[in-house]
Amino acid sequence: MKVGRIWRHSPGWLLAGYVLLDVLLLTYTRTVGAAMNADYPFAEQLVGTLIFAGLAWLVWRRGRMAWGLSVLLGAWLLFVLVVGGDITTYMVPLLLISAAKLATLLSPAVRRHLVRPQMQAPPDTSHTV
Repeated sequence: MKVGRIWRHSPGWLLAGYVLLDVLLLTYTRTVGAAMNADYPFAEQLVGTLIFAGLAWLVWRRGRMAWGLSVLLGAWLLFVLVVGGDITTYMVPLLLISAAKLATLLSPAVRRHLVRPQMQAPPDTSHTV
C-alpha cells in the first residue's frame, strides 16, 4: 500500500498505528528514560497507554468526543514538551512520537471517518399510480 493512500483512505491502519505509537512511547520512556522515570510506577504509565488505546477504539467507533479529547490531550502534551522543558536528546524522540500521534488523529482519513454517513430519505410512496 502507498503511504498517501493510507493517509487519505485508511483510518483503521492509521488508528492502529496511533496505538502502536503510544506503545512505542511507553517502551521508550521505560527503557531509555528509566532513570528519569524511576519515580513513576509502570502501572501508572500503562494505564495511560490503555486510556489512549480506548480513546482510539472510540474514535474507530466514530466517537467525535473521543477524537476531540485525544487531539486536545495530544496538543497539550506537545505544548508541555516544547515549552515546559529543555530540549535534550531524550526529548527529541518524545516530541517526534507525540507529533506523529497528533498528525495521525488530524489525518484526512480519520477526520472523514468521524463524519456520520447521511441516511437516504425513504422513497415517497404516497403518490403511486
